[in-house]
Amino acid sequence: MPNSQPLHTKIKRIFILVAFLLFPVIILSSGLVEYRRIRAEYSAAMHTRIAVAQALLREELFRTDSLVASIGHKLDPDQPGGVLARLMTGRFFALLGETFYVLDPQGTVVAISQPYKDYIGLDFSAMAPPVQAGKKRLVLYYQSLLTKRSVLAIQYHLDNERLLVIERPLEQFVPIMAAFEEGRRYAGELFFVLSTAGRTIYHPDPTLMETRYNLGFDLKNRTAPDKDGFFSFIYHGHRYVAQCKPFTEPSGWIMYYSVPASEMIGAITRLLGSQVLFLTFLFFLLLVVLHFVFIRFFSRPVRNLVQALEQSEPDKGLSLSADELGNMSEFNTIAGAIQRRDEEIISTAERFHSVLNSLDAVVYVVDFKTYDVLFINSYGRKLYGDCTGRHCYSSLQSGRDQPCDFCTNHLLVDEHGRPTGVHAWETRNTLNGRWYDCRDQAIHWIDGRLARIEIATDITKRKKAEEALLAEKERLDVTLRSIGDGVITTDVAGRVTYVN
Repeated sequence: MPNSQPLHTKIKRIFILVAFLLFPVIILSSGLVEYRRIRAEYSAAMHTRIAVAQALLREELFRTDSLVASIGHKLDPDQPGGVLARLMTGRFFALLGETFYVLDPQGTVVAISQPYKDYIGLDFSAMAPPVQAGKKRLVLYYQSLLTKRSVLAIQYHLDNERLLVIERPLEQFVPIMAAFEEGRRYAGELFFVLSTAGRTIYHPDPTLMETRYNLGFDLKNRTAPDKDGFFSFIYHGHRYVAQCKPFTEPSGWIMYYSVPASEMIGAITRLLGSQVLFLTFLFFLLLVVLHFVFIRFFSRPVRNLVQALEQSEPDKGLSLSADELGNMSEFNTIAGAIQRRDEEIISTAERFHSVLNSLDAVVYVVDFKTYDVLFINSYGRKLYGDCTGRHCYSSLQSGRDQPCDFCTNHLLVDEHGRPTGVHAWETRNTLNGRWYDCRDQAIHWIDGRLARIEIATDITKRKKAEEALLAEKERLDVTLRSIGDGVITTDVAGRVTYVN
């Protein structure tokens, strides 16, 4: 067939086609899954860093809790002056650049850091809103009246209904966060803490903290957080990808962890690229393994089976080992079925030959295209010898090296090459001079090729009898014509059949 292809070639093309179709799908789907997984991992890592940074800030912010707790227990409602005096004269807060003051229930200053003792007795109630019920402390963010600097004011509600306020400069948090940020994960990453109103509580730039700059206005084109908590904004002309998390305490604080979008996308792309390369390697490795399996257990056994069929002789059958058939029972079954079919064909052919050899007529089969004799029965072999494999026109006729002019091949098939039936004719053989009544027909031989079978019955005696009868009739006619009298013959019905 003109469009047929070897099985291994077709399998190879199918594998290539499947690879081209599946590879992009697998890579895209796997890449999408990996991208989502990587984003989730980065989201978790960023949340962890935010949690650690918040813990460090809270630890620094509330490091005075134990001191305040001890002060609260030591204060005697009737004689609080002793402990307060020690706080005023002590250097604990001064060494850290902090200030403190204590207000009575009316908001009047009853104790204050040493440099500001002139403020004792003043009303600071406007700077100290009452602590909410159930809370022992409150953190405020404002510009101090004492130091004229931006501070965090931590208000502790003491047991004697007095209020201890510790003002801490924001610069105290810079060294802690700077040390934390030395272990940065991305180039250009940025931690900062804003209030819910957008004012700067912590930023690596101290001037923003000192001026309580509203950094929220500088975060342009901010997007809504996605399912992984990522959002983006433009800051100083650069796009950042960020995560944020509110503080549980102090309330109203939000920590932001932002990374330049180019850095994060580059990191994700590099990691995703390595994953894609690994998946590509696995895909092609699997493809090679599958190709080997198909060749070893399917294509090669089929090829061996086909070659065995092409090279086999009808009377010898197939000779294939289990290894040549891929050690697969299905191929062994196919080979066995072919073997049984060949045996049946051979048996049928033998019976067919036996029938043809029993006829008192010449029977031979000729290839339609090559004119090679495929079979001649025993009757024909007695007359012409065993001419199997030789051309019919040179073996069965005299002095011919080309197909006979009276060959009937064209009368046995239609325009599509399909057999049309039996064609009867008479001929005189040029080799032995005998007459034959021939019955020709196109058939498909046992190997599938188109052939012509001819059954030629010897009618030489009949032909000679016909010739003798014709000669006798001519002699009688001459005799009757030579008689001087009239001669008339009639049939039984009285019709005249002859007049001399």
